[in-house]
Amino acid sequence: MKNITIWVLRVFIGLVAIMLLYPGFMWSFMPDSNLVLNDIEVNSALGMNMVKSAMGTGLIATSIFMLLFLLKGEKWFLPSVIIMATFLLIRLVSLFVDGSHKMIIVGILIEIFSLLAMWGLNKLQSEK
Repeated sequence: MKNITIWVLRVFIGLVAIMLLYPGFMWSFMPDSNLVLNDIEVNSALGMNMVKSAMGTGLIATSIFMLLFLLKGEKWFLPSVIIMATFLLIRLVSLFVDGSHKMIIVGILIEIFSLLAMWGLNKLQSEK
């Protein structure tokens, strides 16, 4: 049963990591559709650069850290948890300060389940 749980957690974390690569790439290199989809206006080159670098880098780095945790093990656990927890903290603060939207709730749920999965996988793998 333990091996099945490890396998399920690894698949979930891997799917989330792969899922984050696409929006990270889109925010970094082709943000126009995301800007429209998320009702974001950018009026300058600096604004566009900030959106691309902040959103793209964060999503791509999170994805890479999660994949490194799956491939290289425990030494990538803390970086993965720190970056995902930072996204969660900022999203929660924004939820209470700025208000709610269905995509905010989806993001919070993904971040919570990802953190729980990483914690569980790390715990199970360290017991082997």
